[in-house]
Amino acid sequence: MHRVDIKGYVPGAIGRIAELHAVYYHQVRGFGKFFEAKVAAELSEFVGRLDENRDALWTFQGLNTARHLYEKCGFKLVEEHEGTQWGKTVIEQKFLLEL
Repeated sequence: MHRVDIKGYVPGAIGRIAELHAVYYHQVRGFGKFFEAKVAAELSEFVGRLDENRDALWTFQGLNTARHLYEKCGFKLVEEHEGTQWGKTVIEQKFLLEL
């Protein structure tokens, strides 16, 4: 089992995300290999420039629909603190998913 957190890369993540997108959008929109390749390329580019001190799995208290989706997908709230990265003071929340 792999633990997803802001300090580490999970091997296979790019491929798995691209696969999930490709399967879903093929079923609902009929997209094919061009779409899958585009998703994989853009994820690869993002991971290549990922700054682990800046780019992380953070949200803030009060986004109840987003929290519901995180929790429905198995993410757990593991940290909360007051912060200002959103442009004003909020209670920031960190959710993690164990794979």
